[in-house]
Amino acid sequence: MQVDELLGSEEKFKELGRAYETLMDDNKRATYDRYGEDGLKDAGFGTSGPFDGGFGDLNEIFESFFGGGFGFSRGATNPNSPQNGADLRLNLEIGFEEAVFGVKKEVKISHLETCDECNGTGAEKGSKPETCPTCGGSGRVQQVTNTPLGSFRQITTCPKCNGKGVLTMKDFGVHPFLFPMPTYMIGTYNEDDSVDAMMMAWGGICAEDMVALNLEEDHKTVANLKARGAFTLSVPGRDTLEPSDYLGLVSGAKVPDKFSKTGLHAVKSSRVDAPVITEYPLTLECEVVEMQQQPYGLRVLGRIVNVMADERVLDELGRIDCGKLNAFLFDQMRNGYYAVGEVCGQAWHSGAEYMKK
Repeated sequence: MQVDELLGSEEKFKELGRAYETLMDDNKRATYDRYGEDGLKDAGFGTSGPFDGGFGDLNEIFESFFGGGFGFSRGATNPNSPQNGADLRLNLEIGFEEAVFGVKKEVKISHLETCDECNGTGAEKGSKPETCPTCGGSGRVQQVTNTPLGSFRQITTCPKCNGKGVLTMKDFGVHPFLFPMPTYMIGTYNEDDSVDAMMMAWGGICAEDMVALNLEEDHKTVANLKARGAFTLSVPGRDTLEPSDYLGLVSGAKVPDKFSKTGLHAVKSSRVDAPVITEYPLTLECEVVEMQQQPYGLRVLGRIVNVMADERVLDELGRIDCGKLNAFLFDQMRNGYYAVGEVCGQAWHSGAEYMKK
């Protein structure tokens, strides 16, 4: 039987020869491993000779002829396809006579098996693996780099799925899992004019001059809102994280002097019947407009009467610089606090480029 018949065709045999020449040349092999066949051409290796016409992926060529992988594939091999298992090895000590005359022993060898829970996908039970849309399930993506020598293509691990080829989404059921969640401080006065403050996360701006607070009816703050009809809403900085967290931990109904224990200070607002906590860099002075009893709880609507900001958080134009607030956010999923402040884009501008398409 002829060699070309064994391989399937004369063309495939030539293709194998071109691939073999690449492997035997260290420079060509390094260029191919990094940039692929186009890299060979752009580097001057493919202008004539055995690279005319190309030869595709080296691993696919050798695998089609001989079976198995050769460890230099640059293609989009599916990371979730069946893989050859590792060799099993066991070190066993036997005596001299056993070595001379032979012996039979029963041994146990540990080896990996397909997980019954995830069927080998690595996904947690109850999750839904989906093919990664970025790499199409291959786990790799192609990047093109323009250089003075030309354009080079490089195969890298997919940044979306980290090379897994699938994205896994887990169902959690019904939970208030949303991020980021704010950390606001509500300031009110008690019956004896002492200061009460509590941290809240379920609320925010609901109109140009309105805020909405979702509160539980039994909070001491709610009783103060009903009695005084006013409150302040502040953004605490990271320098006051510990006392602010304490004010959210302890109820004013049980510890009436909780605010005084924190060491924070307050002055009376000149616009509403509520305290302004001076350590907080940003404060909204508000008056209660409506307290709505809803099937999902109490919702307090407040009108913003004025906004106050410490001059230390202003920029050179006198505007509030959110980066200088040193604010922190609440993590509803794990009850953590996260620092914020870095600018990563500009609203109504960063996405403007898509309007041209």
